[in-house]
Amino acid sequence: MKGPPLTLVRDEHEQANVAELVEVYLEHRLRSVPQLSGSRVITLSRALRTFAEVVGTTSLDEGAVKRWVTSRSHLASRTLYYEFCDVRALCRWLADRRFIKPINWTSQSWPRSTKSKGRRHALKEARLAEALFEEYLYGVGLAERTITEYVYEVARARSWLEERGHTLDEAPARVIAAYVESRPASWSTRKMVRATLQHYWTMTGREQPPVKALRVPPKPRGHCRALEDDVSALLAEAARNRGDDPGLAVCLMLYAGLRRTEVARLRWENFDRSVEWLTVVGKFGIQATIPVHPRLRQLLLAKERGEDYIFPGRFSGQPSASHRIYHWVQLVAREAGVPDVTPHRLRHVAVATVNDNTGDLRAAQDFARHADPRTTAIYTRTTERRLRSAVEAIDY
Repeated sequence: MKGPPLTLVRDEHEQANVAELVEVYLEHRLRSVPQLSGSRVITLSRALRTFAEVVGTTSLDEGAVKRWVTSRSHLASRTLYYEFCDVRALCRWLADRRFIKPINWTSQSWPRSTKSKGRRHALKEARLAEALFEEYLYGVGLAERTITEYVYEVARARSWLEERGHTLDEAPARVIAAYVESRPASWSTRKMVRATLQHYWTMTGREQPPVKALRVPPKPRGHCRALEDDVSALLAEAARNRGDDPGLAVCLMLYAGLRRTEVARLRWENFDRSVEWLTVVGKFGIQATIPVHPRLRQLLLAKERGEDYIFPGRFSGQPSASHRIYHWVQLVAREAGVPDVTPHRLRHVAVATVNDNTGDLRAAQDFARHADPRTTAIYTRTTERRLRSAVEAIDY
């Protein structure tokens, strides 16, 4: 797919050729995201070209988008929302390049995801129905996110049991076991269900609660997902050579072992004046100060220093979104020719490399800011050299 050369020079009184801009944007999408499936390319092209037909030669503004939404009202709400997301991405891309004026997307009149709306409504009803249980969970000191999951789980269990003529306070063990079997068989889900119902029965004071009927599979054994040393070196070199924000974000994960959200929210004030030490506040508010790798320090000193966040967000005073960091990692990895790379995998690379080269699990634990060395052990690996040394140590 070919389009005219991209230019930012356009007379402000000239009507935008929306069809032309759509073709330029489609070419950009196919070039920047080459792994799009054939069906996705077809649906994206159809949605945007239909949008261009509706807008025609009029100005591409909020009114034009609303005319297009009205013309597509015959579609299923889910399909309309997906097409709207494509159109919104197009308009934001054009606004960033000053082809059109920015459009306000915060209005409640735009199409909404029925899935998220349905979950929000269900969660709101669950909170109203389980207000006493929610207060109990706050009282025992659980985190906000955990409380949300537990409240929603109790509401789900209560609904499932009532449909079968039972109550959560009196259901026999075999019925409780049947409910548990209806949930995903993963260790994390089953453990959450058991913890939720155990808290609920503790609050209600049920005698001999059937906790043992809530069978939880063994926790899967963690494994190191670090890249091989030569592949890691290739990725690090590609990130350093870019000299831009995506390259710096990847280096922060490779050389400092930061998580994706930690990179997105990283501030200049987290570094000392000489940019030789980094203070990180990670999960559960755990704070640690670690030295800055010389190569990472060089990249940070070369970056223009702002007043607040290293990677500012779309709005003033806000950090970058974590999903933006994810896409940056994908971009750098794709250009380096390294497949199957995620931000958390880069953290595995950093911690495993520290342990490989030092042989000090405690140092790797402090570097990763883990509270439990067993967690750090998941990030480590047995190198071929160490395995040979272990075999050669057998002398009898």
